[in-house]
Amino acid sequence: MYMDQSSQGAFPLVEPIQDGGQVNPNNDVTLLSLLGDYVDAPTPRRDPSYPDPDTAPFLVEAPYFCPGDDGRHTDRYWEQYGTSYYYTPGAVFQFTNLVYNMQISPRVVARVWDLWKEKGKELPFLVDACMLEDDPQAAFHPRTGGMGANALYISDSRADWAEINMTQDTELLVELFTDIVRLSGLPGAP
Repeated sequence: MYMDQSSQGAFPLVEPIQDGGQVNPNNDVTLLSLLGDYVDAPTPRRDPSYPDPDTAPFLVEAPYFCPGDDGRHTDRYWEQYGTSYYYTPGAVFQFTNLVYNMQISPRVVARVWDLWKEKGKELPFLVDACMLEDDPQAAFHPRTGGMGANALYISDSRADWAEINMTQDTELLVELFTDIVRLSGLPGAP
């Protein structure tokens, strides 16, 4: 809905996961504030009864948290960040900002996601934040023979197993950023 109604096909230009609930100065909006306009649930917010409002845990309702993000293997992501999910295009925005010192077009990133779907290598739009952990025991949904994380795929809005870990697959990252550089017309584009 956001891409159809608000951005004309561009991905939201937000960080991959809210940094402790603080608005990043490079964001046009935060992930939580953007989702609040499209999700039929209260937007996660800091617990007002907590003595220090800056470090208060978030109060979160479904669908902002993953049931597997229950604190058995890691701290609860949703308490710290307001959601259990990692916004993968946000990691691309963050990386290109650090490496190229520029903001990549959200429309280009959306086009790269489409291109990868056409290649038969669909990239997840959201993944369980446990993917950030190096420890397989931190998985929200332990399973044999694959990563224990779910993903949301934007092409058909399906939730499924996360089959790739974008944060730890060097070959995938090289190919992904080669496509981004090429479609952006950045210096050094193939």
